[in-house]
Amino acid sequence: MTFSNLILNFSILLIIISIIISIYNWKLNRNILFFSTFLTIQAIATLSYSLFNFGGSVFLYAILLNNTAPFYFTLGPLLYLFVRGLVNDKQTFRKIDLLHFIPFLLHLFATLPYLLTPFEYKLDIARSLMQH
Repeated sequence: MTFSNLILNFSILLIIISIIISIYNWKLNRNILFFSTFLTIQAIATLSYSLFNFGGSVFLYAILLNNTAPFYFTLGPLLYLFVRGLVNDKQTFRKIDLLHFIPFLLHLFATLPYLLTPFEYKLDIARSLMQH
């Protein structure tokens, strides 16, 4: 088993665990959605970084290259909202909390041209990045 396969299996396991956590703790604490989303995005980011550094599937890397990159900017706000919900013991999402998601929106608009390109072009970019 190669290192990239190990990271892939770990990422899939982490996503499954985050789904299980959110299902079983939904009625107890609704802030768990922030944490399970945080874990899922972290697993996808780890998988993307390991594909770039250690090689692996070009198809999977083409999907993860810039399609999921804006969501990496939500890791901090999601963890903040989860911890704030635990400390305050209630779930409140105020309008001022939207300020935390400005980097996500900026990066989403910056990657919009890449998102609208054909998938063959994304595969070519991923192949050239993995070769170099």
